[in-house]
Amino acid sequence: MARRRTSTSATTSALLAAPPPARTTSPLPAVNPEAEFVAAGGLSSYGPNLPDLFRRAASYADKILKGAKAGDLPIEQPTRFNLAINRKTADAQ
Repeated sequence: MARRRTSTSATTSALLAAPPPARTTSPLPAVNPEAEFVAAGGLSSYGPNLPDLFRRAASYADKILKGAKAGDLPIEQPTRFNLAINRKTADAQ
C-alpha cells in the first residue's frame, strides 16, 4: 500500500537530507514521531495521525467561527496514532 507523504518541518527535512551517520549521535535505535524517518532508514516511528489532527483542527476552527468561545471548547488530544516499523533496519539490529 502506498503511503501519502505529509509535510515535514524544516528540521525533519534537514535530518532526512543528511547522510546516515549524521542522523543519529547514538548507536541505539530510536523511535521518531514522523513516519518519514522510517522511510529514510530509521527503525520505527510512533506518533499522532497528522491528517486526522488537521481535520480536527478545522472542525475546532469552524466552531469558533460559528460563534463558540474558544475558552468554552474542551481541549482535544490525538485519538489516532500511527506506528511504522522498518523491518529491514530491525533485522539488521
